[in-house]
Amino acid sequence: MLESLTSDLALGILLGMWALNAIPLYFIAKRAGEENAWLAFVPIGNSWLMLNIAGWDSYWLLALLIPWVSWIVMALVWMGIAETMDKPAWTGLLWLVPGLGLAVPWWLAFAP
Repeated sequence: MLESLTSDLALGILLGMWALNAIPLYFIAKRAGEENAWLAFVPIGNSWLMLNIAGWDSYWLLALLIPWVSWIVMALVWMGIAETMDKPAWTGLLWLVPGLGLAVPWWLAFAP
């Protein structure tokens, strides 16, 4: 019984983290004029969508599959997204700061 409760809790946390990232990315894509904003809710599609918003080529998806390199690439992608949203590029680097990383997409999606 305890194992079932633990796995249900882990699944709930994973779904919550997914929603915390997918919802603001959807609104960022809408503001950026992306036609396929719904890809924010698709696991690999959201990375492709982020690359498009940042103005990067799709082959950078391969770099996101490499451990450690993916963190650097994702920070650079968030910098590009910040510039697309007319915010300073350094705000994308805040994605690397624990705790602030969850706030960056929300701020980019809903800040005036």
